[in-house]
Amino acid sequence: MELKLTHRKDGPRALKARLLDLRDLDQRTNAAKLAQSVKSAILADLGGEENLSTLERLACEHAALASAVVADSYARWLKGEQIALAELATVQNAFLRVAGSLGFSRRAKDVTTTIEKYLEGSDDEAAHSA
Repeated sequence: MELKLTHRKDGPRALKARLLDLRDLDQRTNAAKLAQSVKSAILADLGGEENLSTLERLACEHAALASAVVADSYARWLKGEQIALAELATVQNAFLRVAGSLGFSRRAKDVTTTIEKYLEGSDDEAAHSA
């Protein structure tokens, strides 16, 4: 994580730390697109962001970022570039630990409804077809 220093409003010499996250990336880059795509897919697999705890949402983002770093490293290695294998192994292991904590299976999304809501929906459909 990069720490970015910005000027505070209470004086030109006062600095404050601003932490960067996935939203701060240039969303046009392939790395950002991959990380966002993986994050969205993980969130969907887990039943949607609204069904997750804060820690689960953070774990999804961390897994997505780690997967982007690992994919980049593997691609560079396949192109014949030198990569730091120890660092790759560390990131790969971190990814697997986070992914393992989230689970490797999809979670069913609860789509049950009350009889009242079901009947309200049936009335709406009847009105649209008439």
